[in-house]
Amino acid sequence: MRLLAGLLLVIVLPATAHAQLVRGAVRSESDSMAINAAMVRLIDHAGVTTDSTLTDSLGGFLLSPKEEGRYIINVSHLAFQAMARPIELERGYELTVVLTMAENAIALEPLIVTARRQVPLEYSGFYRRSRGGTGRFLTRSDIERRNPVRTSHLFYVMPRVQMVSADPQFAGRQMVAMRTTGGGYCAPNVFIDGMIGMTAEDIDTLLPEDIDGVEVYTTPAMTPIEYQRNTDCGAILFWLRKDARGSPFTWKRFFVGVGAFMGLLLLSQ
Repeated sequence: MRLLAGLLLVIVLPATAHAQLVRGAVRSESDSMAINAAMVRLIDHAGVTTDSTLTDSLGGFLLSPKEEGRYIINVSHLAFQAMARPIELERGYELTVVLTMAENAIALEPLIVTARRQVPLEYSGFYRRSRGGTGRFLTRSDIERRNPVRTSHLFYVMPRVQMVSADPQFAGRQMVAMRTTGGGYCAPNVFIDGMIGMTAEDIDTLLPEDIDGVEVYTTPAMTPIEYQRNTDCGAILFWLRKDARGSPFTWKRFFVGVGAFMGLLLLSQ
């Protein structure tokens, strides 16, 4: 079974009354069945949920944000792996989306990136902040040199950053965490193209080959003010490649999936 979480975008006829609408459906990737009671949220550039709803028995939903612009559409369900994607809304137009979610039991396949970033990395402030002397920065060339199998592998050698168990009852699911001054660990805020887009548990839903740059701030004091939220932890910023498209199948993913599946079998014995 191929596990993935995908997003299909289709611009349709202009919406009435000059409003912008997001209409769509959420389905299981494994059998295309509708997912009922999935939480769908629209998150703006400030990390604020502007509209949210639960899917109906047919997996359908309708969101109506007040403003046009860039948003993160976030979908979560207890039985499935959470997903998040950036979308662009134009005033007076309706956007139709079809979302597929991977089952949470074996969350192996990363998200398929279909959106394009509007500005190159140099205009996001990445290089300006890298010259400021705070945080740790990885460029596309750094990522290619490390050749990580999963995105979380980028953080294995970083000071004050560690992979910890996200759920003590399920040892196979881990999250990227940051060490606190008291010796414990905290979950950082995770931004995609400048907007909060996922949790620290879901970093591996991004493909390493789709990432243009990474910024890591291990304390709130180090975090740039525009990315500070009411938290005692730091932040991780991902900037996606302009030409990121993803791929539904690679041999690397196949062997990673087989290895993880065998590990889960051993843990269950």
